[in-house]
Parts: sequence; C-alpha cells; structure tokens
Amino acid sequence: MVADIRDVVAGDASPTAKEHLRLSAVSKWSVFYLGTKYSKTMNATFLAEDGKPAPLKWVLRIGITRPPAAAVEEPTTSAA
Repeated sequence: MVADIRDVVAGDASPTAKEHLRLSAVSKWSVFYLGTKYSKTMNATFLAEDGKPAPLKWVLRIGITRPPAAAVEEPTTSAA
C-alpha cells in the first residue's frame, strides 16, 4: 500500500468533500500520573538496575468521560 500521509490543517477538504475541515481547541483527553498506586496493590514489579524488584510506575491514564463531553460541547457543523 502506498499512502500520502500528513497532519491535517484547517481548510483541508473533508473526506466527504462537502465542506472544509475546522480544527477544535476543546480538550478531548485527560492524562493522569498514577505512580505506583495500583502496581503496589497488585504486586506488579520489574527488576531495577540494582537487580531488586521495584513497583511499576503507571505514567498515563486516558480518561473516558472527556470525549463524550467534548462531543456535546463542540458543534459538528459551522455556522457559516
């Protein structure tokens, strides 16, 4: 497969070619640092550089409540 892939920009033609794309500034994801909160309770470890077990660090969690809220906040068509 050969594809021409790039980031979209405002004004690009939409996939349906009926209108041009608009970019949204609504935050659609939430990212949280969880640290070792869950790995300690599950005893999830790895071998650290010193050869001793250490708890895994959970760095990211993507919230699932933000995308539906953003869908309600963001209009699907422009007023123009």
